[in-house]
Amino acid sequence: MPPSPLALVLIWILAGIQLVSAAPLGITFPADAGVADVTQAPYHAVPDGKTDCTAAIQKALDEKRSLIYLPNGTYLVSDTLRWGAGKSKGSAWKRQILQGQSENGVTIKLADTTSGFNDAAQPKPVIWTGQAPAQRFRNGIRNLTVETGKGNAGAIGVQFIANNQGGMHHVTLRSRAMAAAPSGSISATPMNRDRA
Repeated sequence: MPPSPLALVLIWILAGIQLVSAAPLGITFPADAGVADVTQAPYHAVPDGKTDCTAAIQKALDEKRSLIYLPNGTYLVSDTLRWGAGKSKGSAWKRQILQGQSENGVTIKLADTTSGFNDAAQPKPVIWTGQAPAQRFRNGIRNLTVETGKGNAGAIGVQFIANNQGGMHHVTLRSRAMAAAPSGSISATPMNRDRA
């Protein structure tokens, strides 16, 4: 007796899930998908762990690109990556997603001993998605690792805010300064606060 159509659909779905989860290269997008691949024109980031990629990634954020894609590699940065401010107050710091190809394959690494990140009393984030309180809809960070580097005792991996919809998924925060300075390499702030 042949399998029922429902059984065939379930087999097809389960096979698809297995294929997706076993994919070694992670998430990729077709060339015509409309995402901002920071390794392509006009950004030209070089994810070799040696070339400063701050300006390339920041350009995509400043252009308010909705989905900013980072193929596998190590993206060295020397300043905070800030969500785009937009052209009006209502469009500031929202509706942007920083999407890595894979959590273990993409690293945004703060250069060692970077100026402005060395004072634990004045913490500074590697990635900043906006200030509270505000409506920071649909912000997201996905499938990547953020490393705060060595000698950056004031570095915070991510200062994240999203309202109603948004989140951080498959994100690793790594600090090389923890052993030497356990007081301030990675931190979090409350997402919801009562207003007086």
